Amino acid sequence: MVSASMAFNVFLGAVAVATAALMIRNLRSAGELSLPGLRRERGRGQGAELTVYVDGKRLVGVPYVAEELPREGQDLTLRLARLARSARVSVTFVSSMYSVRKSSVLKLLEEELRKTEFAYTATRHVKYRERLAELEELYKDVMRAQVPYVGGFAFIVWVDPDDKDAALGAEAFKELVEAEANVRVRRVKADELETLLTSSRPTWFSQDSWGPMVVGRDVINDETGVVIGEEVEGPGNLVILRWPDGFRVHLGAFGPTGRGKTVLLTGLASQLVSLSHTFGDPTAIVVVDPKGDLADLLRGVADSYITPSQGSCVPIRRVDGVAEKLVESARETGEGAEVPLCVGSGLSPAGLVVYDLRGLPNELRNVYGSLIVSSIALEASERGLRGRVVLILDEAWRFAKGSAVHLEFALREGRSKGLYVIYATQLPTDVGRPIVDNTGYKLVFGGFTNTYVEMGAQLGLDRPELLRSLPVGEALMVDEVGRARHVKVLDFSKPFKNLARLAGEGEGVRSDGEEPKAAEGRKGVTDLQEPRPHTPRPS
Repeated sequence: MVSASMAFNVFLGAVAVATAALMIRNLRSAGELSLPGLRRERGRGQGAELTVYVDGKRLVGVPYVAEELPREGQDLTLRLARLARSARVSVTFVSSMYSVRKSSVLKLLEEELRKTEFAYTATRHVKYRERLAELEELYKDVMRAQVPYVGGFAFIVWVDPDDKDAALGAEAFKELVEAEANVRVRRVKADELETLLTSSRPTWFSQDSWGPMVVGRDVINDETGVVIGEEVEGPGNLVILRWPDGFRVHLGAFGPTGRGKTVLLTGLASQLVSLSHTFGDPTAIVVVDPKGDLADLLRGVADSYITPSQGSCVPIRRVDGVAEKLVESARETGEGAEVPLCVGSGLSPAGLVVYDLRGLPNELRNVYGSLIVSSIALEASERGLRGRVVLILDEAWRFAKGSAVHLEFALREGRSKGLYVIYATQLPTDVGRPIVDNTGYKLVFGGFTNTYVEMGAQLGLDRPELLRSLPVGEALMVDEVGRARHVKVLDFSKPFKNLARLAGEGEGVRSDGEEPKAAEGRKGVTDLQEPRPHTPRPS
């Protein structure tokens, strides 16, 4: 009969053997670290699917391939990862890039330029003119600082095959990537992915191609963009945000009252108006000002100056589905205040359109401005705008109360739909993390409180304590990956104050929702003419 002590020893021996076996197996697989609950399944044959299992749930891959390599900077990978996180999608990015000799690319471009110039001279066709301009810009890029690459870029969006809206979500993310990376992307079959990634297409890939440019005053006319201000560490150099690429990721200005936010917005709006009148792009600049300071400065150059009164309605194309959610979100900002809707056609702005909301009660200002955001964003998402539109929001905290679904929708959809948002408020907490996460550029003005300095750290500043010493009119310009640049914002407000004074002497401001001509020779654009107000359903 086996004694109890012997049985216990046998048991301990078995445990030791099992433990040793587990240790050996773990040592062998030490180089195969993987997340628990994640496994892959390789499809076979034509029409095979890309499949992964995450925590036991099957996800199917929707693959996309870019028609060319991105030209948007060496930090693109990080920005796309942040974009995926803000969009809450599961995604795999795949890319291959190989450097080639600069001389080879220049030779190729010179040959292509000769062919295109000959074709344009012979036909005068607009497509050859546009192609010629594109090639000349690429040639200039390579000659200056660009590094040529060839390769491929693709990504796979992982979706639930049982979710009927999953494919729409994948397409929406594809449009975000197109806007962020400035490339055309198409959906492909799983078995085409590997072949397409091995194709070689030329591109020009530089760390300076996406971020703000710094140029001397003597060469500023060589660039198309908007001047933010003067570089403090390089006096005489101007910091320029390229148009339109730099505006696709949106811009937010943060700072206490009196630090320079209105001056910044005035300068941005005036330069965008100049681009619009000269090149027709952007098609419209829409300024929504609840307080009136910015509106006063811009009144003398506005194509449309709108001062709504109580009872003025906001045009919107429809009020069901997504539109209903946007309208509900807009009304949350007014704590029960109601603004009527003119249902049937959306806003179609042109030129500089200024909404001066100071004549409305506080709650109505919030709702009216939020409904403008909702209407333009819905128009951009569903029917498409007539061209690029810049939406400038002062006192943005008013339009971000409650869920702020309408404002987040405008920023997310705007990246790929030609709607670019610029907003100003005192603190990032005024608008919420989803809004800040979808904002590419942040201009942070100075402030003295500990809370404000902590806010700077949350925005990605390496040295937020510098905010304490910034003079009025100076800001730290932070991009999406945390790079900061010290900028002295150029003051455009003084000449505009004179224009505003002259305009005020010459014209009265109407308060019936119609917009008079804002300056001699300007043609007003009517946005508030829909005759059929929509009565909201009782909640």
